[in-house]
Amino acid sequence: MPRLAFLLLASVLIASCGSRDKCPSCEIAVERIATFGDEEGNGALESLPLVSAQFDGRRIVLQPDGSRLLPRLFTSKGRFLSVLGALGEGPGEFASPWRAFTRRDTAWVVDGILRRATAVTADGITTTTTPWHRTANDAIARTDGSWVLAGGEGYIRSMAVASPEGAVLQEFGDTMGTWGTRRHLASAGQHFWSAASLHRLRFEEWAHPDSLVRVIEPVTPHFPPYERVLPATQERPPIRALRGFWTDSLARIWALLEVPGTDWRSGYGEPRLGEDGQFNLQMLDPNRAYRSVILVIDPTTATVVAERTLEGWYYSVVEPFVIVRAVQDADGWYRAELWRVRGALP
Repeated sequence: MPRLAFLLLASVLIASCGSRDKCPSCEIAVERIATFGDEEGNGALESLPLVSAQFDGRRIVLQPDGSRLLPRLFTSKGRFLSVLGALGEGPGEFASPWRAFTRRDTAWVVDGILRRATAVTADGITTTTTPWHRTANDAIARTDGSWVLAGGEGYIRSMAVASPEGAVLQEFGDTMGTWGTRRHLASAGQHFWSAASLHRLRFEEWAHPDSLVRVIEPVTPHFPPYERVLPATQERPPIRALRGFWTDSLARIWALLEVPGTDWRSGYGEPRLGEDGQFNLQMLDPNRAYRSVILVIDPTTATVVAERTLEGWYYSVVEPFVIVRAVQDADGWYRAELWRVRGALP
């Protein structure tokens, strides 16, 4: 497919904190710490990148929206090292690399078509390959070596516990529909939190899979609840979504939201008639269509204690206090920028 030729904004303008009245001495800032994607060669990225959490000084970059693009191994500072594996179905090969989850000094690359996960070491060697029957959107490693998985396909429960090798041991949470909704996870000591990306801002704390501790729904004008996912039109802005979250040492929740940009229409092209007979806008530049908002939430009171608005589209939480955005040049090649979030909160 031909690449869209457009230039995503590369600069970040940090708006003033919208919660000064709630937290007069709060300060949240971001700084760029690494860039992934070479100008040419095997380190170049031709589809929207997903960057893994750090493992032993390395990160894996996936391009799941592309056509059969292999994982890339980079240093944590963004230097390209190698392409991982080859296309195919044999040992160490991939058909559709979907997600990369890390546990200690190893990354597990999940293949969405082959339904299996391949372990990758810091030197780029693919080792163990095990069945991985659930194409989860997110996963966190537990202290006993097992996984908590979130998301998937079909009428299944929204989360599951899997063995260290990826075999589903127990499902829990709400039952999802045919496609389900993207779900995010965050560790919190011996507990963990889960939250769906759409419809409402709702966080669930779990002690273990069959023990739901509490549910909180912070109120914020940035994320009013909505019932339906509707495409953007010239009159209707794009939907709001939770793009990920994490917890800090004081058990607060830091949430990354995507909300309509100040001039969101400039991020879209001309209306096109869809299969449903409705005119929809074609997304051209998500960094114009969206802004990102960082909320800091006190779970004991379910209140937002601080916030920060960032111009541009930060589309994923890579690890606690690290988020990612993408820029694209006029030829369609991508760069993935990692930004560290710093907060001075009382």
